[in-house]
Amino acid sequence: MTLKLELSPAEEATLIKKAEEKGVAVEKMLLDAALGIIEQPVRKRRLDPESEDPFEREIAALQHLLPQGLGSIPEEALRREHLYGDEDESRSE
Repeated sequence: MTLKLELSPAEEATLIKKAEEKGVAVEKMLLDAALGIIEQPVRKRRLDPESEDPFEREIAALQHLLPQGLGSIPEEALRREHLYGDEDESRSE
């Protein structure tokens, strides 16, 4: 795949300078950056501590306590039979 980037002269100069500082070609630096984005896990949206919603502010204040990369609960685990399976079986007996 070939991509074309429209950069301002200042952006281009900065990009070239950073590539030179790292001792790599601009193309290699951009490819590494793109691959880093592709390989990076999807991150959850961080809640805004400045939000007008008081609930969102409270959750945002606590969000830093959660470890990064927890993942999510699979949909299968949230189905009724998995949440209340034992309870439903005892009622039918």
